Amino acid sequence: MTITIDAELEARLRAVAEARGEDPNRYAVAILTEALEGNEDPDAGLTEEEKAKIRAGLERGLADSAAGRVTPADTFYAEMNRKYGILEPRS
Repeated sequence: MTITIDAELEARLRAVAEARGEDPNRYAVAILTEALEGNEDPDAGLTEEEKAKIRAGLERGLADSAAGRVTPADTFYAEMNRKYGILEPRS
C-alpha cells in the first residue's frame, strides 16, 4: 500500500521522526498502527438502540442546520462559558 500525504504533513512527520532518532518510514508505520489500535470498529460496545439514538441525533442536527436553525459559534461559546465555565470564546 502507498499512502500519499501533502508536503507539509511529510515535513512534520520527518521532523518528529528525526527528533526522536527514528526512520521516518518506520515512524509513520508506528503512529498509524497506534492510531488504529482499538479503532477497527468505532461502534464496538454500543447497543443497536444506542447506535439508533446517535444516528437520530445526528440526523436532527443536520436537518436543523439545513433549515437554518443554528447558533453562531460566539453565542455558543459564551453560553457554555456562562453556564459551565468552559469553552472560552475563540479570538
